[in-house]
Amino acid sequence: MNYFSKRVIALLGVTLCPAYLVLSAPASLPRPAPSLIDNPASSKIDSKANKPSFRSSPITNNDPIRFSIQVRQATINLEDEVELVITAELLDITPASMFFTESASSFRIKLVMPEGFRQTGGSYVDYVGATLSPTTRPSVSYTVRGRFASLSNTTAFRLLRGNAIANDQSQFVEKAILAVNPIGSRSVLPTSRQAEAMYVVTGETSQQPDTQTTAVVTQPVSATGANPLINLSIGQVKTGKAGSDASATITGSAPDFKLNLVIPKGEKGDSNAGARATAAAAPNIVVDGFTNQAIQTAINAAPATGARIILPPGEYTFTSNISIDNKSNIVLDGQGAAVLKTSAINAATMIWTFHTCNNIRLTGLHLVSQVAGNYGYGMVATNEQSKLDGYEIDHCSFTAPLADFNAISMSQYSEGSNQGETSRNIRIHHNKFFNIGRMGIEILSHGFDGVYRLDGIDIHDNEFRNLGINSTYGMSVSLSGLMQNARISNNQTVDAKEIGYEVVNARYVNIVNNVALGVNNTFAGIGISDNNRNLTQYITVSGNTCTTKGAPLQAFGTQWLTVTGNTFYNPTTANSAITMCRFSSCKYGSFTGNTVVVAANSALTLDNTGYYAVSGNNLSNALNTNGYELIYLYNTQATRNVIGTNVYIKAAGTENNGIPNVRQAAGAANNTY
Repeated sequence: MNYFSKRVIALLGVTLCPAYLVLSAPASLPRPAPSLIDNPASSKIDSKANKPSFRSSPITNNDPIRFSIQVRQATINLEDEVELVITAELLDITPASMFFTESASSFRIKLVMPEGFRQTGGSYVDYVGATLSPTTRPSVSYTVRGRFASLSNTTAFRLLRGNAIANDQSQFVEKAILAVNPIGSRSVLPTSRQAEAMYVVTGETSQQPDTQTTAVVTQPVSATGANPLINLSIGQVKTGKAGSDASATITGSAPDFKLNLVIPKGEKGDSNAGARATAAAAPNIVVDGFTNQAIQTAINAAPATGARIILPPGEYTFTSNISIDNKSNIVLDGQGAAVLKTSAINAATMIWTFHTCNNIRLTGLHLVSQVAGNYGYGMVATNEQSKLDGYEIDHCSFTAPLADFNAISMSQYSEGSNQGETSRNIRIHHNKFFNIGRMGIEILSHGFDGVYRLDGIDIHDNEFRNLGINSTYGMSVSLSGLMQNARISNNQTVDAKEIGYEVVNARYVNIVNNVALGVNNTFAGIGISDNNRNLTQYITVSGNTCTTKGAPLQAFGTQWLTVTGNTFYNPTTANSAITMCRFSSCKYGSFTGNTVVVAANSALTLDNTGYYAVSGNNLSNALNTNGYELIYLYNTQATRNVIGTNVYIKAAGTENNGIPNVRQAAGAANNTY
């Protein structure tokens, strides 16, 4: 390292308001006085300073929350710690005046940080959020502390706003920008053996059009006008006490400087820790025999610290079930070649997980059931006595065509005994469910005590085919009851029964990038309902493709439902309500950016559904020569909906036959279109 560089960074705040960009400095910070960086060699000021430029763009959505980013320092040096403050403030505006829903007062945010910036602390984390209230919580602030290791000419912090359950797969709107500009003629770090220019910004930005940011640039010069060669070398390096702070000082005089370091000792290690860790590591236990008893013996032999139970390739005969009871860190590993097979009613549920269990995984197993009849659970099951933290089923296959029961069943509450436990962190992924008598995955929590007994469910990348062979119900995935923070994503379904992906009474659920295809069966692609309990809330349906003979999407009694970027197609020519996207008794939500093609009736019906925003969709019923309206608002609770700009496609000649694209009837009123 043969140069000593120091750069000052100007932080310029930009707040995005509902219709324009406003350049503003933090009101709580004093305007910095013009100054120069302290440098004994400075003797010349370069007045040819660059000005920062900003481009305004309109914001088309209405938002009752004003977001801003402020900075505590007006200028900083590279590697100096800077603190940002993110503020979300609920505006004193009624929903009717801006047309926003109650859910708009809830949010999650993500701060996109510039390259070269390292966060070192603060209260901000990705997807942090809150629900604001005019009386109890009108605003909230988060801090970000960090340092710049480098800086380019175009650098900015960008604040993104999502809904109450937003995550890395959600859509966000940019709400605030904090521009970080090196003001001056130099924009890159110096090359070897060059002195770095130092930049100071003075002035501030505001909403006044004649106010501009000004900058002063200084560069050190020698007596001859050339930059001096500044050399920095390592001086003394000392060892400090364990637990003390590291420190660095610079000594010497220009052009030669020395960096002196004090580095604290580390805490004394445990010389036997490695041996103990090796002894405590979960062992591999190989199943000896091809029966359920042999598998159970291996599970029982696992120590308290856990074990990987390895099933050699082959067919395992089940005459009764196996159980994982009060265990932790158990992996039941079939290595992709272990077939678990049963025809005994006692083994209809082949694998039970009971009581308190942590970090249980079933992987690489092929489960085949030839049990006939009606059975209440599934091939793999838990019940109301199960308290799980970490339960994973992956890379398994399930086949059970003869009986009316599920492949996977989880129940957290018994309506008979009015008892239940809580579980969390459930992952079911990369499995195949072929020829199942009832459902692929059913997760229940039907308690009436208001307790959300399941938290954190991730069901992704599974394949479902030919379900509900012996039942009225044949959902690929059904989440029913009090549960929260769930995600159903990237699954593929061919021929479910009744509904492909179902959510009932759950909240904070994302249904993302799934496929539902009806070849032989008539079923709804996605179904969301509430059972009159007003508990199904904050659901996002995004990026799905549903080609079905039933309704591609149906929602009943749901609040704060976001449907965006999906493709819904129903080629059935029967004039029936099941062939459309239908919302019934829903409140607060949006239907945006979707493509809907139906062969009968309307493309979208809002029945007793209010406070919805519908815009940016491609809606078609061109296969229907009756020319029905594309959007139908029906019944008295269909009110306060705003129908924005959509693309409407009808059969030839129907645009001018007197039938509108949007129609309200049977008491629907006060809608905007």
